[in-house]
Amino acid sequence: MKRFRHGSASAFRILLVSLLLLWQGTGLTQEASEDLLPAEGLFSPDEIGAWFSYQHVTPFGVHKYSFEILIPKGWISEPLEASEADLAGTEAGEGMLEAASFTPGAEDEKDIVIDMRIMRVPKQVKLKYWMDLVLPNLDCPILARQTGEHNGRAMEEALLRRDSESGAVLTRFTAYRRGDYIFVVAGTAAEDQYPKYKRTLALTAASFDSSVKR
Repeated sequence: MKRFRHGSASAFRILLVSLLLLWQGTGLTQEASEDLLPAEGLFSPDEIGAWFSYQHVTPFGVHKYSFEILIPKGWISEPLEASEADLAGTEAGEGMLEAASFTPGAEDEKDIVIDMRIMRVPKQVKLKYWMDLVLPNLDCPILARQTGEHNGRAMEEALLRRDSESGAVLTRFTAYRRGDYIFVVAGTAAEDQYPKYKRTLALTAASFDSSVKR
């Protein structure tokens, strides 16, 4: 079995993403309510530096799956496993690979999680078309939807609601494309805790960068 590894990046990158969020937020369309899917003025550069850290992740040691993402300090990266068959299935475009998972680690916050998923999709399939196909198959009500750019990168995004054993949860489902691969940032919180965490989930989604080379 292969496991992913991660590490911290520089404070300069933290400052850079905060400035891009503040200055380029208007790149997003207004199809969804700003209250449900906030995108602008999430945190100040000082707040980002104090509360978040950049993580570099190489899922299961596969460098072409590598990415960087801002995660709240103190959160735990949950151990994941993938068999050779799982990785081969991902390369064959047979489904999404769960590539990373971060949680606060507290018992009273067990419904809070940021998942990363990867799927291989032919380049000719447009990101919006892929999203249009995937969302109905998730069998979750779509509360909001928006399309546009985060920091110069095309994105598709939706807010989904589903029932869990502990109650309703909301997931901010954000998709980016890089070459043959679509990367998904899925930030989930209990419905009653979503107002508290929606800015964190938004920042995490916006900070995602799959262009890293390691």
